[in-house]
Amino acid sequence: MLEVAPLLYTRGAVIGITTLIANPSADRLAADSSATHLAPGGVLVTPPEELRSRFRQHRVQGETHTRGDRSVTTVQVDFDPDPTDSSFEATLVFLIRQAGQPLQVEADTHVVGLFDLNDVLSTLREVGFEPRAEPWDLPPDLLLGEDLTLITAIKRPTG
Repeated sequence: MLEVAPLLYTRGAVIGITTLIANPSADRLAADSSATHLAPGGVLVTPPEELRSRFRQHRVQGETHTRGDRSVTTVQVDFDPDPTDSSFEATLVFLIRQAGQPLQVEADTHVVGLFDLNDVLSTLREVGFEPRAEPWDLPPDLLLGEDLTLITAIKRPTG
């Protein structure tokens, strides 16, 4: 399944997050869709879903959010059952607590794309962009120990 959740989608800019892109053809489709929606000179800004260079088998991430008497703790575990393909499994467990109620536990597993940065940049070039990848400087409390990459790409003029 392919889902593209743009934050802003205009003729001048696409700022978005791609999720559940599990193979190179879906990655190409998302890039092509972005190119279609942009006028020449338009800009695409996106973090790659997951890069092979920073993937860690059995990585565990967690966070808790509270509002009023309800809290949700999310735990994500990444696992790659086949290191030779372009995807991995991200399993999420949600621990939902509300005052006076028993603990509710929900789980979901997604197949997520795992790509080499050079392949992502090459795909963007093929559909009409001039991409650039740079370190994404975020505040230390948001990094979660990760070195993140941000891709910016300008749509080339046609013709």
